[in-house]
Amino acid sequence: MFVGPHRTWRASQLNRVSVYGFTAGSYGDLLKSDAMPTFQYFVPPGLQGLQGMGRQSSSADDVQAFVKTSLVRLRDRQESLLTKAWLAQGKRVAHGSVPELFEPFAKLVETLLPHLEWVGVTEATQDDIQCIFRQSGSDSPTFDIDELSSGEKAAIALLLPLVERQAQRLIEPASETEGVVPLTMLLDEPDLHLHPLLQLQMLEYLRGLARDGVAQFILTTHSTSLLDALTDDELWLLSPSELRPDNQLGRLTTSAERLEVARTLTGSTHALTRAKPIVFVEGEAEAAWRRERRQGDDFGCPGNTLLGPRSQSCEDRRRRCRGATSP
Repeated sequence: MFVGPHRTWRASQLNRVSVYGFTAGSYGDLLKSDAMPTFQYFVPPGLQGLQGMGRQSSSADDVQAFVKTSLVRLRDRQESLLTKAWLAQGKRVAHGSVPELFEPFAKLVETLLPHLEWVGVTEATQDDIQCIFRQSGSDSPTFDIDELSSGEKAAIALLLPLVERQAQRLIEPASETEGVVPLTMLLDEPDLHLHPLLQLQMLEYLRGLARDGVAQFILTTHSTSLLDALTDDELWLLSPSELRPDNQLGRLTTSAERLEVARTLTGSTHALTRAKPIVFVEGEAEAAWRRERRQGDDFGCPGNTLLGPRSQSCEDRRRRCRGATSP
């Protein structure tokens, strides 16, 4: 799936005819496509000129403008399930017999955007179908998804394909092998254009899905906020193949205690990911040896030499730095 450079999506005014003629199966299908979808009957105001337009990684991408349409299509699937159940059960629907397809989306909003509450898809008129939110915990006026901030929209658009997949699993539960994660998602810098707090909320959302066995996530990041929030078993470095030919992935630290000490000494996790050695000095002998080096001794140690055991004398270390064989 390809998500283009950050670009807040176009507002659109959907009607029933345009939604019926929407050719894409889901938002996830759109992200796999090389071109924008088409509307068979009527192009909604705001989306004119996008039909069939090619998608290129080197240019702006308007595919997020179809998030709203995809959510309306999900509502249509929900109504179709209710209609089938109503007919099959003698014009009644037993409680719990129809899955709630918007449950994964409501959970997404609750975790990523806790200040908002998902209300649902409404049709005040046939010519203006809206995806409605309100401020959480209040009776404040509702507003359409097009009125969200660009960061809120980006967070929804990023994870909507996963929400659609969860909704599909509610309809057609997949057979899964015990102990095998059914989905692995590779996310390249998902934190881009997100507020630091929203980045952390996204991390908690992904962690929750991983704990529930929904998926595992492998992501790259340059975000200092995310790096400082990740645990020791979540932090891995990707090294050049010439340095690690057998396995380019390696853990940043081997324990939570070591990670905490390193963060305390360096000030941030980001400093630990720069692939530069760090010297930790312990005890009076090591401190004295370090002071001696700073004062300009002439035995030519490299600038980032790791210290040897405490039992080694300063002369032992000098011999090692000169290339002599250590005892």
